[in-house]
Amino acid sequence: SVSRPTREVRFRYVYEELYDVIVTPAGAQTDLAPGFVIEDNIVNDSDTAKLVRFIITPYTWDSDDNEKCTGINDTAFVWVEPTARVVGAPQEDTLCNGDATNITFTSPTVPTRWMDFNITAIADDPGSVSGYSDVNRFTVDSVLIQTLTNTSDLKQRIRYILTPFNVDASGGQSCQGVRDTVTIWLEPTAKVTGVPHEDTICNGDATNITFTSPTQPTRWMEFNITAIADNPGSLSGYMDRTGMRTDSVLIQTLTNSSDTAQRVRYVLTPYNINASGAQDCQGIRDTVAVWVEPTARITGIPQGDTICDGETTSITFDSPTVPTRWMEFNVTALPDNPGSLSGYTDRTGFRTDSILAQTLTNLSDTAQRIRYVLTPYNINAAGVQDCEGIRDTVTVWLEPTARVTGVPQIDTICDGDDAIITFTSPTVPTRWMEFNIDAIADNPGSLLGSFDVSGYTTDSTLQQTLVNISDSAQRVRYVITPYNINSVGSQYCPGVRDTVTVWVEPTPVVTVTPDQDTICNGDDVNLTLSS
Repeated sequence: SVSRPTREVRFRYVYEELYDVIVTPAGAQTDLAPGFVIEDNIVNDSDTAKLVRFIITPYTWDSDDNEKCTGINDTAFVWVEPTARVVGAPQEDTLCNGDATNITFTSPTVPTRWMDFNITAIADDPGSVSGYSDVNRFTVDSVLIQTLTNTSDLKQRIRYILTPFNVDASGGQSCQGVRDTVTIWLEPTAKVTGVPHEDTICNGDATNITFTSPTQPTRWMEFNITAIADNPGSLSGYMDRTGMRTDSVLIQTLTNSSDTAQRVRYVLTPYNINASGAQDCQGIRDTVAVWVEPTARITGIPQGDTICDGETTSITFDSPTVPTRWMEFNVTALPDNPGSLSGYTDRTGFRTDSILAQTLTNLSDTAQRIRYVLTPYNINAAGVQDCEGIRDTVTVWLEPTARVTGVPQIDTICDGDDAIITFTSPTVPTRWMEFNIDAIADNPGSLLGSFDVSGYTTDSTLQQTLVNISDSAQRVRYVITPYNINSVGSQYCPGVRDTVTVWVEPTPVVTVTPDQDTICNGDDVNLTLSS
C-alpha cells in the first residue's frame, strides 16, 4: 500500500467463488501485513475457464489493534483454467497392414485461449513396425493420419499418448492436462501356404491339402479357396470353399473325364478376422496346383489274331492318354494250357512305340489260346509306375501244326482197280483243316488214272481207277500236304506232309510154245509156258 498512516496498514480479503470452483485459503484472510502473498488453492471442477475475484480491503488500526479506518477496496481477477482434456477417437482400433490411422479428437475443455496437445507414439516392438511418429501442437480439429507398416507376422501395438495443454498468453503450452491413450493394433499381412504346393493325383483320387501360416493376428485368420480348372468341362469334383482355417484339410475327389492330364488351381486368399467376426485385411494369395492324371488306356493291335505254329507275334500299341509325364504298361501272358505252349513271357515297362514280338510254339494238336493282358500306368515324379489304368487284352490263337495220315500208308492193287485212300488227323485248329494231294507216278507214261486233288478234308475219300499199261508194276505216290484254314476261308499254315504209296500190278500175260501142235494118240503134250 502507498498509504503511510501512523500505524502500518493492514489488509483483509474475501473471494467470490463460482459454481464448480473451490477456493481453499492457505491461511488467515485478515490482519494481513504489507507484503503478504495470497496463496489460496483454487480448483476448477468444470471444463470451462472460471473467473474468481479476490476483494482486498485495506484498513488502519488503533492502539488496541482494532480496525479503525477502512480504506478503498481493490479487486484481483483470477481466471482459473480448466484441466485440459482430450480424447482420441476411436480409443482402440485395429488396422490392416499398410492402412492409415484416422484418429480424430474431442475435448470438453474451454480455456481462456485454446488448447493443444502433443502426441507421443510408442510401439511395443519398434523394429517390426514403421510409419509412426510423434507430433506436437495438435488441436482438436486435427486428424492423425499415419500409414503404418507391419514387417512381422505378428500383430503389433502402437500407443499414441495424448498430452493436452492450455495455451498461455505468450502462446506457449501451459497447464498440462490429463493424458489420454489411443491404442492401435496393426495386423500382420495374412499369409497361408498350401502343402503340397503342387501335386499330381490319380483319376478319382482325393486331394489331401493341408495348410500352414506364420500369421498371428489379433483374433484369428481365415482363408477362402477359389478352385479354377483349366478345362472345366474335363474335370469334376472341385469346388470353392470359404472360412477355412490352418487346421482344415482340403479333401476333394477329382474326376478327369478326358484323356489328357487336367490342372485345377486352388487359389488361397487369406484374411484376418475383425471384431465383428467378418473377414478383413486381405493378405497374400497362394496357389496350389493339382494335376489330375487321365485314366491310362492302352489298346493292342490287332485285338485278336491267329498265327501259325512257330510264327512270331507282331502286336503294336496305341493310346490316347496324355499324362503329366509318360505312360508305361506291363504285359502279362496267360495261356489257357501252359504245358501246350512255349515262347511266351511277361514284359514290363513297355511304351506305345514298343512291339511285342514273341515266337510261339504249339506243342499240341489243338489250337491254343494265349491272352496278353496289358495293364497301363502313368509314371509319377519318381519315375515309378502309378495310377493303374484300364486293362486291355489281346487274344492270340496259335494254330497246331496241321497233320494228316492216309490209310493205308502203302497198298498194292490190280491193274484197273481203284485206289481207295481214307484219311485221319489229330489236328484241331481254330476253324478246320484241308489238304491237297499231289499224285506223283514214277513212270507217268506207264500209268493212267492218277491226278492231283485239292481242298480235301478228313471225311473225304480218294478213289482213283489206275491202269498200268506196262508189263511192270508201277508206283504212284500220293503226297498229302495239310493246311489250316484262316478267317477268310483260305489255306494257310502248311503242316507236315504225309505220303501214301500205291503199287499197280501189270495185267499178267502168258505165252504157250508151241501155240499149235499135233500129237499121236496116247502121247504127252509138250507145251512150254512163258511170260
